Amino acid sequence: PISQPVRSVLMLCKEVSSIDHSFELVDVMTNAQKSPEYLAINPQGVFPTLVQGDFKLGEGGAILQYLASSNGQELWYPSKDLQKRALVDYWMHWHHTQSRRSTRYHFFPFFVGAPGNVEEQAKLQDVIAFLDQHLAANSKDDSKSTFLASEGHPTIADLLVIAELDQLLPEAGDLFDFSSYPHVATYIAAVRSAVPSHAEE
Repeated sequence: PISQPVRSVLMLCKEVSSIDHSFELVDVMTNAQKSPEYLAINPQGVFPTLVQGDFKLGEGGAILQYLASSNGQELWYPSKDLQKRALVDYWMHWHHTQSRRSTRYHFFPFFVGAPGNVEEQAKLQDVIAFLDQHLAANSKDDSKSTFLASEGHPTIADLLVIAELDQLLPEAGDLFDFSSYPHVATYIAAVRSAVPSHAEE
């Protein structure tokens, strides 16, 4: 899928065997997300949408939280330790205003062959620099791993962020040079290694 939030949700579904799911492709190239049938389940006409009987839920982050919580996935989204959960929530909210820029101002213009917003594209460097500093601080503490909000296991926050960052790599769009941000490069490799389904999405 070309939708980054859809990729994030599918990664969780494939990593957690207890999440019974089926996937229905909505063809963005034919504007199928604006069809009456799709708008009936998601009035915003955006991806992804979860349907469980009469229950319908949009927004990738909300779907990730719901699926992890309803399937008791403490490693992916803690419920017993509220401080750990808050850290995951922090990075999910951070993602929406920061790392999501990679799609809006880098990948989407590249995908449709349109010029990007140079000023907005420059801001992504600040986003990556902030992320690199956070990961660098973590690397100095043996009790922490290279993941954003957890020790030794990625969370749903990592699934959102990795779907944005990896599309910038040389094997994808080759849209950003990570050579000056070694901790982010290490982080990307760590998440990809810890989430085997990443290669499928």
